[in-house]
Amino acid sequence: MRVQEFDLRLPAFRPADIGAVMEYGATIPMPNGTTIIIPARPFLHPVMTQHKDAILEMYRDALKTALSE
Repeated sequence: MRVQEFDLRLPAFRPADIGAVMEYGATIPMPNGTTIIIPARPFLHPVMTQHKDAILEMYRDALKTALSE
């Protein structure tokens, strides 16, 4: 199992980081020396695979809207 270490206290925590934490899990070192472990919940890839056509259509619609403005 691949576990990544993230500093969740940073203000620049991006949505992509949240996706990585959900997909792979994370360990968070705390100032008192303990470590919080967030287990992996690999859901993103199966959902994206299952709903690929609908997701692509949403991206196409969003792109058309953005380009027409």
